[in-house]
Amino acid sequence: MKYPALRDFLRGYLHEDTRSEHGTARAAAEAFVSESDQPALEAVQAEWQALLREVTKDPLDAINDRLQELGCRWVFRNRQELEELTGALRIQKVQ
Repeated sequence: MKYPALRDFLRGYLHEDTRSEHGTARAAAEAFVSESDQPALEAVQAEWQALLREVTKDPLDAINDRLQELGCRWVFRNRQELEELTGALRIQKVQ
């Protein structure tokens, strides 16, 4: 399966209850960063960047569809939300 770490992240943090649990996709990603170990974080960071390279020119609806295929239940309303999630995933853990 392509993107196994990303799939786990999306299912675990961007699910049906994300809005009530975290409020935003960015806050969910920040929670993931703080709760994950370094290898898990690095895997999700790498797979997120790889996916973005695949879909960067796609319309937002197509990106949401692709993320839904991976288990995401959050629907991004605009590209800024995607950029905020990307920024949150770039956070480096303090060793």
